[in-house]
Parts: sequence; C-alpha cells; structure tokens
Amino acid sequence: MNTNKLYPRFAARRLKEALTDTPVVLIHGPRQCGKITLARLAGDPLGYSYLSFNDPVLISAAESDPIGFVDDPPNRTKNTYCCFQD
Repeated sequence: MNTNKLYPRFAARRLKEALTDTPVVLIHGPRQCGKITLARLAGDPLGYSYLSFNDPVLISAAESDPIGFVDDPPNRTKNTYCCFQD
C-alpha cells in the first residue's frame, strides 16, 4: 500500500490498542471516509490478511457455514480482517 500521500488516521492508535485484547473491532463510518485504509494501515504491519465480501464465493462460504468460516478462514491465516460493504 502506498502511504506517501495519505491523510493521517487519528483513530489508528486506538484501533491498534483495541486489537491487542479484542479479536473483533468494528470500523464504522460514511462511504469513502477511509475505513479500509485505516484497517489496512493497522492490520498489514501486524500480519493480518484482508478479505473483502465483495467476492460472491467468499459471501457464500460465510453464509453456508459462519462458524467454520470464522474458525478456519479461507486463506488459513490466524489474523484476518474482513470488509463488509453495502
């Protein structure tokens, strides 16, 4: 991710702090305000994988077996963060 021209994300510190003891953190806000950028800035350095629910196959897997999807994510990484978009 090219971070040379990004605006500072003031919530990044709080997000990183929340991830130390919370497995799930909701990032909520209006369209195109930088939620995915914030998630990637916090998650990429920690080794998190990024999944987008814009992929119909991924949606189907999560809907058909939500517990299995969370227990064993498709890319088999321990730390995964997902993007839900309307």
